[in-house]
Amino acid sequence: MVKWATATKLAINWMNRAQNISVLTLCEATTGVCTKKHEDESEGWLHTQNESPLFSRDGLKLFFTRAIPQGGRGKFFHISMSTSQVNTSTDTLQSITSGDWDVTQVLAYNEESQLIFSTTDSSDSEREKKKERESGRKGERQGGESERKRESDKGEGRRDERKKERLRKLDEEREI
Repeated sequence: MVKWATATKLAINWMNRAQNISVLTLCEATTGVCTKKHEDESEGWLHTQNESPLFSRDGLKLFFTRAIPQGGRGKFFHISMSTSQVNTSTDTLQSITSGDWDVTQVLAYNEESQLIFSTTDSSDSEREKKKERESGRKGERQGGESERKRESDKGEGRRDERKKERLRKLDEEREI
C-alpha cells in the first residue's frame, strides 16, 4: 500500500514475501526520510484490514485497525489511533474500540467533531456503520455517542429516508 497522507508525506506499508510481517512508514517526500509508525507480525499471513490507514489533515493522527486480544475470547480487529508529537520522535498509541466483533474498515475521520467512521461485522449476518469518539478509552465503547446503522449483508429490506440521509452524510464525510 502506498498513499498520500498529507501534501508532502507518503504512507507506505511494507510486507515481507510471506506476508506475515508488515511495517507502516511515513515518508517525507521532499527529503526521503521515513519513520516507522507501526509494525505488525503474525504466525500466519496478516489480514487485509490494516492495508489502508486513515490520516488527519496534518498527518499527526493515524487511524488503523489491528488485532487486539479480548480476554480469553481471542483477538479481534479494532481501531487504534497513533498520535505523533510535534518535534519529537514519540508516538502515542491508543485503542479506540474493543469487543467481540471486528472493525472491517476505517472509513473517515471528522476533525471538527473528532468522530471516526467505520464498518464492523458484529455478527455473521449483519454489517454496521458506526461512529466513535476519538477520545474513547481502551476497553470503553462510547455507547451514547455510537450510532448504529444496521444493514443486512444481502441488502434485504429498505431504509427509511432518515437512514438514507445519515448514510449520505457519512459518504460525504468519507470523501473529505
